[in-house]
Amino acid sequence: MGKQRAVETGVSQCASCHLNNSERDVHRTVKKQMTSLDIPIKSISCRGLDVPWIPPHLWLSWIVRKGLWPTLSGCDLHDYNGSCRNWSKFWQLYQKVDPGHDIFEMNGLDLSRTAAFCIHGDEGRTLKRGGIMVTSLQSALGCGYDELRVRGQ
Repeated sequence: MGKQRAVETGVSQCASCHLNNSERDVHRTVKKQMTSLDIPIKSISCRGLDVPWIPPHLWLSWIVRKGLWPTLSGCDLHDYNGSCRNWSKFWQLYQKVDPGHDIFEMNGLDLSRTAAFCIHGDEGRTLKRGGIMVTSLQSALGCGYDELRVRGQ
């Protein structure tokens, strides 16, 4: 990335957060940079314990509100037509792999405007050795990797 680019993008400010008060320092940095997302954090009850989380529908609503829908299909920011073509082709090919999937039974569903996601969960440990489950939601389509990443450099 380089030092100049790190300064320009604010990465150096995050890197300067102290480990002793990392959460506080990161919150201050994010607030100063105005880079927090306006997505509310909700809670879900798990065995009587309230656990903070961002429901996927709120995350996806934010993506649509910000005009980022085409990026989920690997298209440029405002290429809604290309996005529709990519999702139509994806579902056409996916139906050959899994013709019995419930999505193909839904009447009136416009698959050109229906995104597919991969969900991955992984358990980690907190600083105090407590367990934490991290779940990620990722589009089944995307931009892929640039040449630099493909070569592994």
